[in-house]
Amino acid sequence: MSATSDPLIITASPRKPGHLWWALVVSELRVFLRQPIMIALALFVPAGLLGITAVGERSATASPEGWAAIAGRNAAAVLCITVYFVSLNTITARRHTLALKRLRTTPLPDAGIVSGLLIPPLLVGLFQLTVVHLGLIMLGAPVPARP
Repeated sequence: MSATSDPLIITASPRKPGHLWWALVVSELRVFLRQPIMIALALFVPAGLLGITAVGERSATASPEGWAAIAGRNAAAVLCITVYFVSLNTITARRHTLALKRLRTTPLPDAGIVSGLLIPPLLVGLFQLTVVHLGLIMLGAPVPARP
């Protein structure tokens, strides 16, 4: 009896790298959202930056250039705090637990593994940038004429 005609032998269909990449992104996003400190970071960084702007930046908000400086500073803070530190922590944690070695045994290429691990912090960073810039507009920042 051949292996293909035996009803008890189940062969798994090979998964395509695109499906594996999406599975990795979704699983990393779940891990990110399960950690209370990460949720707090995602919510409190924009709130803190907007609070600092609302309370302590009255002299800088008199001109459009002042608002541009505040928006640039807030964007740099979001990118450094969330995207850089969380990405660094993610890659280090996955290396420490040997998850990167296990992921390299999959058909997913190295660039797919790294990008799959780093997409969730980038998505959270984009969410924070959107919240911060909408908050600045609500605080009175002028909308750029040519964005």
